[in-house]
Amino acid sequence: MRAREGSKTCIRSVPKLAGIQGHEWIPIRVGTDGALALGLVNSLLNEHGIYDAEYLMYKTNGPYLIRPSDGRYMRDKETNKPLVWDLADNCPKVHNDPSVTRVDTRMWRMKSP
Repeated sequence: MRAREGSKTCIRSVPKLAGIQGHEWIPIRVGTDGALALGLVNSLLNEHGIYDAEYLMYKTNGPYLIRPSDGRYMRDKETNKPLVWDLADNCPKVHNDPSVTRVDTRMWRMKSP
């Protein structure tokens, strides 16, 4: 893979150095590539704040409420649809209710690195 176009750099993370095509090599132990990936994601989200909160709130199941007893989604008793927390009314509502206020978009802006 050739990624050096302008300021792009290709970094490979594989256990062996032989046959590596890249500008930098991160030596990792066999089977630890998942931990490396999760560490990178953790750094991007928590240290650098690089994420799209509005997308996560409206296009994913991220805001669904979870029951502490078994870790499953909290659901509406009538419709059996997942619940989210409404910030305006300060109560749970069905996720696709048009009156739900999930996030104040002025507070959640994607930060640049």
